[in-house]
Amino acid sequence: MTQYRRCFFNLIPVKSVRFLRTNIVFLQIIIKFLMHVAIYVDSIEEAVKYYQSILPFEVKYESYDWGLIQYKNNRIALLRRDSTRHEPHIGIEIGPQDLEAILQKPEFANAHVEKHRDGSVGFYTKDIYGNTLEFIHL
Repeated sequence: MTQYRRCFFNLIPVKSVRFLRTNIVFLQIIIKFLMHVAIYVDSIEEAVKYYQSILPFEVKYESYDWGLIQYKNNRIALLRRDSTRHEPHIGIEIGPQDLEAILQKPEFANAHVEKHRDGSVGFYTKDIYGNTLEFIHL
């Protein structure tokens, strides 16, 4: 007889609960390498107020065209929609050795590595689907 357990408001088999627990631990390890997600907003100030009304996000940086907020290990980079400085992207934190290894690959030979306002170093690239990725070293 299959045993069931309540999970996310539904009854699912206990075997599935064990599978979910195992894979959630795996996902937590992966997510630790995700530095931030950058999204467009119309106003940095309004966006900060909005996100702080949901959770106690800490403002790490705020200017007219760019902001960075953090709640626990979750960071959101806020980009003014009318700014041409950055586009929405996924920021992936890497170590200095990883940065050097990536730059040795032929497809990244012409990558423009730059130092950011916060002192970090990295570059932007597109994946094979057109999504923008930022590889960044603090």
